[in-house]
Amino acid sequence: APVQFDDIDEDYEDGYGGRGPAFTAPTRPRTGKAALPLKRDRTRSKRYLEIQKLRESKKEYDVPMAISLMKQVANTRFVESAEAHFRMNLDPKYNDQQLRATVNLPKGTGQTVKIAVLTQGEKIDEARAAGADIVGSDDLIEQIKGGFMEFDKLIASPDMMPKLGCQLG
Repeated sequence: APVQFDDIDEDYEDGYGGRGPAFTAPTRPRTGKAALPLKRDRTRSKRYLEIQKLRESKKEYDVPMAISLMKQVANTRFVESAEAHFRMNLDPKYNDQQLRATVNLPKGTGQTVKIAVLTQGEKIDEARAAGADIVGSDDLIEQIKGGFMEFDKLIASPDMMPKLGCQLG
């Protein structure tokens, strides 16, 4: 016969009103994000803990001090990089507050730029003296039509622009 709650002895007190502990579902192995350890249970690396000793928590550093601190703690086997984020309080909806700019890095990007010059006559010597990598006239146009594109910038003198426009479109 099924047990009635009235049949249970009133003296028995287990903290659950005499019905025993609450039901707990059988545990399954966790997968995905749930399988990761909780943030409070994770241990940090020795390198991270050493870096945290060098810097003060919640302190704002000025730019020269921050750069020197970054150089001091840089000890990896690869070339590290840094990002800078600026809050400028601009509203890009308005034309006068849109920010479009380029920045020239002090040591450049590390890549050499190959320059080709389309010119004729005595300007060929001027272009070579100025440091152009590839200099030519009609012969260079024919090479470009054939698929030669081993340059980064192409500069054409005004007298060559009509030929360039007709040949290359």
